[in-house]
Amino acid sequence: MRQWWLILLLATSLVIITYEHTIPSTNHCATVYALGYNGEQGVPIPITACVAQGNGRVYVSSDGIMTEDFQTAIRTAFSVLRSRYSIGNKNIYITVGGPSTILQGESAGAAIYAAMFAAISGLHPHDLAASGVISPNGFVEQILYAREKAQAYNGTVILPEGSCIRGARCVRTVADIERIVASQSV
Repeated sequence: MRQWWLILLLATSLVIITYEHTIPSTNHCATVYALGYNGEQGVPIPITACVAQGNGRVYVSSDGIMTEDFQTAIRTAFSVLRSRYSIGNKNIYITVGGPSTILQGESAGAAIYAAMFAAISGLHPHDLAASGVISPNGFVEQILYAREKAQAYNGTVILPEGSCIRGARCVRTVADIERIVASQSV
């Protein structure tokens, strides 16, 4: 059995409850790479989102330690997704891959949003990575180390407009992310 983290959105606080839970039969999964920075270079981190019948919650599994700002990225991306689409009685299961490490920073929000959007839409994004802070109103905010992050991935890279570099796909809002996910799907 995998250990899953249940994230409940209560007013403005985030409550995390841990318990043993297996992923039910999923309707669809999608993977997008978050682009992190380890102090020396960019690091691609696979984010897989799966959607299944449930009660409208998000569950997160990772071998790493998630800092508060990383949890905020998950909460904000899920909140924005729910404001744009009817999640209804579906749960989203997020698996953060990569080496066991400390997962920090809100810039994973763009990749988390892209993976969740692809999963609920039944899309299969191909060779896609993203870095950007998702704001509660759906804008994608600037990041640090954009060049180093983008150089770590040999595929399509999504970056916020204010941090965009040559060769990357520049976005302002989650709607821009959605269009790129749809265009990169096979």
